Amino acid sequence: MTEIRARYHRIAQLEAYRNALEALVASLRRHPPYLVDPDLLEVQLAACRRLLAAGFTSPMLAELSLAFPPFVDTYREWLPPRVDLPDGARDVPPWFPDLKILHHRARDAAFALRVLGEY
Repeated sequence: MTEIRARYHRIAQLEAYRNALEALVASLRRHPPYLVDPDLLEVQLAACRRLLAAGFTSPMLAELSLAFPPFVDTYREWLPPRVDLPDGARDVPPWFPDLKILHHRARDAAFALRVLGEY
């Protein structure tokens, strides 16, 4: 019984990653180019769909997880993009806060695929 519950949990984690990637890719395509090509994430998305359709092992999930390219808050001195505002000031572009949330959601979902032994 525990094994079945664990399998459903892993499927739910993979579906969460797929959903997070879909939202992130859609956001990246709506806004100016930013640090990562959405096509790279489409490859990840295709891999998620393949694994959901054909089945997976924990090493496959870990490999998929490690392939996620982090591009927001990547190091301590990291700064978000800045744009010139009409008043001459510089600030974060209006699309960035939502992109950051979607990126963190996808990054966290990818990380969850590497975690074992919580069943």
